[in-house]
Amino acid sequence: TYSHLFSLPLYLQVILIFVYVLMKESVEIAPVPYTLQVHRVALDGRDPSNPLRREKKQMHCQLGQYLHPRKTHCCMRCHAGTYKAKDCDHPDQATVCLPCADGTFTAVDNTISKCLQCTKCRTELQQIIETPCTPQQDTVCGCQKNQYQVDSESEFFQCRNCSSCANGIIASCSKNKDAICRCKPQFFLSRNNICKPCNSCTGEECLHCHSPVTASPTSSGLNGNLILGILVAIFGVLSVLCIAHKIGKLVQKNRIASSFYSC
Repeated sequence: TYSHLFSLPLYLQVILIFVYVLMKESVEIAPVPYTLQVHRVALDGRDPSNPLRREKKQMHCQLGQYLHPRKTHCCMRCHAGTYKAKDCDHPDQATVCLPCADGTFTAVDNTISKCLQCTKCRTELQQIIETPCTPQQDTVCGCQKNQYQVDSESEFFQCRNCSSCANGIIASCSKNKDAICRCKPQFFLSRNNICKPCNSCTGEECLHCHSPVTASPTSSGLNGNLILGILVAIFGVLSVLCIAHKIGKLVQKNRIASSFYSC
């Protein structure tokens, strides 16, 4: 065969050699896709040649349950007033829950391994205990009667006495707000909720003071004299009418007497 090959023209020899090389390379490359498939199995753990094998789905627990730390099954949560002492070993086995000790609590269903410490009301801030701590509820702190809370959203809120408004109240004292006092004219409400005279105000506090309405001495004097003159005139007219009435009666009486004696 090789003798016949070399007997061919040179250009045909080159073409045949090129075709032979291409066919040989295609035969050697054929196993490569399987090699890649095996490599992919090593990377993601799945065998594409096995269509029956499926990925393991993530477990979802029902309400009131939690996923076991090994992610193999679900366990029941512990109720309020208890804590989780041990996970359940099997789905049909109950979680080991123990009651909270004195001074501790859990307010909701939980999976914590230790109960929470009860809040202590701070007497230095004048706090009092409104509701004592129970295994299912934390302590509720508050203030005494006629007091209100400052910074009530914080655990460290302070209790202060409600303002005693001597001139009336605009808004009563509430749990989180002091009373708003009413002030007399020419007085302003200071920042500490105390009525002070307007002549002692400074800065922005003066905006609450209104300028006093004063009349000039001349105008007030004229108004007083006018009123007094009117009263005197009325009294004089009444006096004249009274005297005239008495004189008329006296004249009429004398006429009657003189006519009687003339007869």
